[in-house]
Amino acid sequence: MGSLRTILAGYFTGKKSIIGQFMYHYMALVVVVIVSIFCSMVFLGHYFVYKEKEDVLMGRCKEVAKGVDFYLGTNDHDNLYRYIRLADKLTDADIWIFDTDTDLVAVSSLSHIRSDVAKNMKAVDELPLEFGASSTLLFDVNKEDIGEKVINVIKNVSLGETYSGVVYQKYYGEDVLIAASPYYDRMTGKMGAVILAVPTSNYQSFLNYLYLVVIGVGLFSLVLSIYFTKRLSEQVVAPVVEMKNFASRLAEGNYGDEMEIKGDDEINELGKSLNALSNDMATYTANMERQEKIRKDFVANVSHELKTPITIIRGYNDALIDGVIRDEDKKVKYRQMINDETVRIEHMVKDLLNMSRLENADPWQSEHLQPIDLNILCNSVAERLSINCSKQNNIIKVDADEGIEMLGDGDQLFQLILILTDNALKYSPQNGTVLICAHKTDDDGVVLSVSDEGPGIPEEDIEFIWDRFYMVDKSRNRKKVSGTGLGLAIAKQIIRIHGAEAHVTSELGEGTKFEIKFPKDKIV
Repeated sequence: MGSLRTILAGYFTGKKSIIGQFMYHYMALVVVVIVSIFCSMVFLGHYFVYKEKEDVLMGRCKEVAKGVDFYLGTNDHDNLYRYIRLADKLTDADIWIFDTDTDLVAVSSLSHIRSDVAKNMKAVDELPLEFGASSTLLFDVNKEDIGEKVINVIKNVSLGETYSGVVYQKYYGEDVLIAASPYYDRMTGKMGAVILAVPTSNYQSFLNYLYLVVIGVGLFSLVLSIYFTKRLSEQVVAPVVEMKNFASRLAEGNYGDEMEIKGDDEINELGKSLNALSNDMATYTANMERQEKIRKDFVANVSHELKTPITIIRGYNDALIDGVIRDEDKKVKYRQMINDETVRIEHMVKDLLNMSRLENADPWQSEHLQPIDLNILCNSVAERLSINCSKQNNIIKVDADEGIEMLGDGDQLFQLILILTDNALKYSPQNGTVLICAHKTDDDGVVLSVSDEGPGIPEEDIEFIWDRFYMVDKSRNRKKVSGTGLGLAIAKQIIRIHGAEAHVTSELGEGTKFEIKFPKDKIV
């Protein structure tokens, strides 16, 4: 009840919660339905009760009129009086008999008539059993008290019509249900009216009871609807409120949180979407932070990579200009070192431009590619790098299936294999072997692999080796492994452009294997 009072207070003070609005709209609908049912029950109850009573009373009135016809026709007034006394008890209605001049001939009972009126009248059951005694009734009846409407009914019925309905009758002091039917007095040759009258209070008690039942059921339904509406509102709105709070947390930057999902309706589908958004935002934020770190590292690495050769170039160049170096052999050596560092800077700038171009390139479409023989390509790379094997007596072996052709950019694929093989050679030990393989897979794709027998890559570093300037051995110097530090980053973009996937496996002290899987739609 406390929460209900809170909802009510919030509603009337202007702070309308969703639960409050839902409850009040639903309750308003329930009230409208209950009131409509009540009004319908009142109308139908009133209509059917009175309609049924009218029909029954009219049937009985016609039967009584036949008896009046008979007894008046035989001039048997004693039995007529006995007849209407008995008919009164059987029909549970007062029987009034009027002649064609609207004069009262007889009335069966005064039990329903107001006491202040009845004391001046005599009913049939209080009279002697002589017809002439009925004259005392005629003397005491006031036609004005009978009422104009009833007088008109008597006149119309005396002309052969029938009538049933509710009229106000002063003698009863209330509305009376009457049924009127004509009778024929063969002694006088005129028609009169037999009226059966029943006070509506006899039926109103039943209708009042019916109304009370309907009101009771309506109130019970209203209370029950309030309870279930509140429960339903809480069940429906509670997830919405939770989503609102969850969205607020997202707005504050709490990405990665998830709300509990129960059920499988539209609201819970929205909850799943919010969870997906939270996870996407968490991933996006993590990527942005990583990209920012990569950018900073990139700037720092480029600065570092450029600073060293520039420092060397400047130092040796200043020594030559100042004339400090007079030995001609040393001059030649310094000029060669300046040239080497200049070439290194040139390669780095070239790789950076190549990297930028590849990063902005979209994946190749099949119609823009040319068939490339992988066997020929792998052997070309091995032949190209064979000159680099002599220093440490390394060997490059090629194991490629004959006739493997795939759609791609020949220069880029050559560069990809060259980068992976050159990298493998740089980290291979003396007398080590580098293996280049290309084979078809069971799903009609192709796997290109390059493996070495080098020191291996720590598992925690594998996911970062594709980053620009990333070094697995942070302590290594340029004398150990030469290069710009952009090779694998360029290889990653070439793999992406060709719609392939890369997988790296490595064991410390055993070596590293790079596998590139090309999909079957790239295979000729």
